[in-house]
Amino acid sequence: MTRAALALFVIAPLATADAQGEQPSATPVRARVTVVDSVARTQCTVIPHREVYDTPPVSRSCRVVEFDTLSRAAGKRWSFVAQRHTAVYKFSDSAGTAPLDTIVETETVLFSEASGSRVLTAVLHGREEETVIRSIYPEIADRAGMALVSMEFCVNGTAGCWQEFWRYAGASWNRLPDPLGELTPRVNRAFPRDSSHQTRSPSIDVKTLRGTAQIAVRGDGNCCPSYRAEFRLSLAGDRFRVVEFRVVANER
Repeated sequence: MTRAALALFVIAPLATADAQGEQPSATPVRARVTVVDSVARTQCTVIPHREVYDTPPVSRSCRVVEFDTLSRAAGKRWSFVAQRHTAVYKFSDSAGTAPLDTIVETETVLFSEASGSRVLTAVLHGREEETVIRSIYPEIADRAGMALVSMEFCVNGTAGCWQEFWRYAGASWNRLPDPLGELTPRVNRAFPRDSSHQTRSPSIDVKTLRGTAQIAVRGDGNCCPSYRAEFRLSLAGDRFRVVEFRVVANER
């Protein structure tokens, strides 16, 4: 039994525009969590989170999978760590002791660093069960003194990836509206006779705001959408706008 099974997650539509409300998301780190750079590279950073079950695990472990630095933005240095958590649970049932239940989760923590301090402050993180989420990857860009952050979530299987965007200005974090909300009307106008199409797996460069999104029409499998949208966005305040847009056929 896994948390994904308990929640009855449906994997296939996770990366479509229609399933945004069901998607896992990054969250700001509310507690003050700081760690020295050299420690974050080798030891897991503990971020408060809700346990999978009310019953505590009989064992837990964590290892650092990846640590990397990102571009400077908003006058700060930025970096991230990818961590892998394993927890083993033991339950009893009417017949005795049930089999052990192992939960493996992937977590990515985004850090900010005041120049030259070597002390990292955890600011955003995402943590999900690996049976659902394969990876969580951040990118960052400086935009007029603020930081624009993209958090890309990729699912296991063929359902693809999606991005969410956060803006850091001063000491506050704001999650921006999904850019697909601006793209969907353009896609609908491109397919006026096919209401079954789905926009999937947007990939947007956080520095240039140029991107692509796959468009599946009736008969397409998760692996092989027939079309893609190519576009460029602008950012006005906390809202994306479509500046350039076109639909092209994918090669078969």
